[in-house]
Amino acid sequence: MKQKLKRFMAGFMAMLTLVGTLFTNGTTAFAASPQANIAFWNASVKNSGEVSELKPGYNHGKILYSILDGNSAYCMNFGLRADGGQLMNSYDDASTSMSAQQRKLLSYCLYYGFNSTQKAAPSNSQCDEYIATQAMVWVIVADIFGTGSGDSAARKLCNTAPSPDSSYSYYERLRDNISSSYNATLPSFASRRTSEAPTYELKWNEGSQRFETTLSDSNGVLSDFDFGISGYSVDKNGNSITISSTSVNTTATTGTFTSNAGKVETTSSCVFWLTGKSGYQEFISERPTADPVKAYIKVKTENIGYGELTKTDESSGVKLSGAVYGIYSDSGCTNRVQTMTTDGNGYAKSAALVAGIYYVKEITAPKGYVLSGKVHTLTVKAGQTTGISATDKEQLGAITIYKEGEVLSSWNGSNFIYEKKKLPGATFKVTAGADIYKADGTKVYSAGDVVAESLTTGTDGQVVLSDLHLGTYVVTEIKSIDGYTINTTPQTVAVEYKDQTVTVQYESATIENTRQKADVSVVKKDSDTENPLDGGKYTLYAGNDIKNYAGQVIVTKGTALETVTTGEDGKASYSVDLPISNGYYISETQAPYAYIRNSKDVYSFNFNVLPETQAKASFSHTFVNDRTTAKIHIYKVDKESGKAVAQGDASLEGAVYGLYARNDIVHPDGATGAVFKAGDLVATLTTDKNGEAEVNNLYLGNYYVKEITPSEGYLLDEEEHDVVCDYEGDLVAEVSRSTTSAEQVIKQPFQLIKVSDNGDDTEAGLLAGAEFTAYLKSSLSVKADGSYDYDKATPVVIGENGATTITSDDKGHAVSIAIPYGTYVVVESKTPHNMKTIKPFEVKISENHPDKPQTWRVFLDREFTAK
Repeated sequence: MKQKLKRFMAGFMAMLTLVGTLFTNGTTAFAASPQANIAFWNASVKNSGEVSELKPGYNHGKILYSILDGNSAYCMNFGLRADGGQLMNSYDDASTSMSAQQRKLLSYCLYYGFNSTQKAAPSNSQCDEYIATQAMVWVIVADIFGTGSGDSAARKLCNTAPSPDSSYSYYERLRDNISSSYNATLPSFASRRTSEAPTYELKWNEGSQRFETTLSDSNGVLSDFDFGISGYSVDKNGNSITISSTSVNTTATTGTFTSNAGKVETTSSCVFWLTGKSGYQEFISERPTADPVKAYIKVKTENIGYGELTKTDESSGVKLSGAVYGIYSDSGCTNRVQTMTTDGNGYAKSAALVAGIYYVKEITAPKGYVLSGKVHTLTVKAGQTTGISATDKEQLGAITIYKEGEVLSSWNGSNFIYEKKKLPGATFKVTAGADIYKADGTKVYSAGDVVAESLTTGTDGQVVLSDLHLGTYVVTEIKSIDGYTINTTPQTVAVEYKDQTVTVQYESATIENTRQKADVSVVKKDSDTENPLDGGKYTLYAGNDIKNYAGQVIVTKGTALETVTTGEDGKASYSVDLPISNGYYISETQAPYAYIRNSKDVYSFNFNVLPETQAKASFSHTFVNDRTTAKIHIYKVDKESGKAVAQGDASLEGAVYGLYARNDIVHPDGATGAVFKAGDLVATLTTDKNGEAEVNNLYLGNYYVKEITPSEGYLLDEEEHDVVCDYEGDLVAEVSRSTTSAEQVIKQPFQLIKVSDNGDDTEAGLLAGAEFTAYLKSSLSVKADGSYDYDKATPVVIGENGATTITSDDKGHAVSIAIPYGTYVVVESKTPHNMKTIKPFEVKISENHPDKPQTWRVFLDREFTAK
């Protein structure tokens, strides 16, 4: 166990030598001689057990107090052997492999840990401190410093001390001192080395009239340091320090912060000892030197002077307040170092400026003025004030008045197209909408004052009023343009200060005028009842070629523009937007149902320019229509012949017919209602000599004709003849209908009985072979002697198969066919042998008995008589 401890201590000493070399800025403090014999004393004989944190499986038994070259020495390699009295060689670097951090920690360990040049056996308290320091060396070499494992290993090792708790307490104080110095935090604004010290420039403070800077420590350790600097005043307050001076000093001066909390920086190395034999312990010894931790900064003052500026109105010389100027370090005015603003006297003074050449340029002009682009050169001299003068030009305004309105552009086939255009010829006046002042405060207009009048828009539809002082203006139209209503609504225009970079602030007012328009309508009425009629169609036509604003013909004369249809109120309005200064006309293109088109009434009108206060012209016309009438013609014909020729003495003249309503006959105006109810007698008609009758001026509708009284010689026609008088279109003024009434003539045959006359015998014998011919009495002409002229007459067919004669049979009978109504003269045209011819006699047919003949007995030499 003794050998193991020796090896361990030899390694410990070697490591301390290496750490000292690395962390003392290259300065090494060696022992008095390059070689020395190591001496051991038992520091403890207690059994510590296995220290697995350092070397698992190794059961440590002893820790020995070691002396090398008159200094306490510590093993660096836990578990290696070391021999007492053995000759050791000193080195300025460690053989044991360690990081820079470990070497630095070893340096602090030997600085704060136990060290003694006493060669006699240690006391118990020295053993406690020695063992705690040895434990720290092994923890550092094992690279477990500051961890729970390191503290655990140290606790086991300190348990070998005469007083374990006292030893471990010493270990904890040693650990905290090492950590405090190793992790020493500097003020955040300082550097550990003078060569790296930052330089701070003290700025001139107008309020305190001194150069100063305040530095704040974000690390929160400023109270752990004292600060000293030559030629400056220092005020330390918590974590801030203010450095000031009333004198200019542009050369950097170094200031030093020195720790007042016991934190140090080692300044020399430890010594490392090796035997030169493989497998032996390395030792570390000798306490390094140290100084308090320090930090450094540098300070200097800026070299300053002042600039001043006077600002005036370019024209009036009035002092201007509110001008903001930038002070720049470059002629391009990109690097601004200060700003200054003129007061009520137009004066501004800069804050302190480092002596040199600056460039001054306006950033913000006073309200109402144009920003100056001039760059002024300002030469600042230390301790002096340099002045410059600047002027600004008042910003003026201008109002552009635009006149807009719709102009005729084109025709799309169903309506006129208008587009907005600027219009020439409108006249305006401009008044002050409020008191108006120049930018320097001089009043130029009171509210309501006329600023300008008779401003007339040119060919471009605009007029410009310029050289205005900023303020509120009112634009009012005082004369409109032909074809447009005047816009009397005033328009307020605020010419305000908006953009300081423009010389003239332009504003505008657009005054829009409304085109004068036309209301065109038609009214449709019945010519008799004056009730309104729906369904009438009226077309509006161009009365001349219509041109657009460019002078191009877009609609030719006679073009149909729109057709409207009257409604139930008889009215219709046109929607087409007619251009002014043109003529138009309206004509009917379709009459309402059951009416005649009124082609004669054409309404023409001219849509001319109106007074400028009148927005609309109205054009209206009332059209009347005659209803379409009906005419019914009755043709009376003989039923047998189908011709309008009466048979016998019958006549087609004088027949009376009734015209009746088959259905209700309704007035076409839709308001009057039924003029005849179904079944009403509408009219009576009497046939003329041709068998015709006619009635006109009827309403359209369904009728029927029925005979009331037949004409002479004819039977009554009981048939109802329907007549439909329907509409044939608005170009047919009168609907003509007809019906034919075929009537049966009255007919009856006659029978003659031929007998001889032998005196008083009234029942003479019958005679055969007598022939008879009949003539219509009305057709016979009378001779001078009073007799009928049969030669010029045509006999009537009285026999079968068109025979004009009938012959008596062996019984003396002669029977005619049925003959028409009338009076006939019967002549015996052939007399039986040895008989006298009878005198002509009359037969009258007046009853309708076609199958029952009248009987006549004819006697020789006697007048005939009817039986």
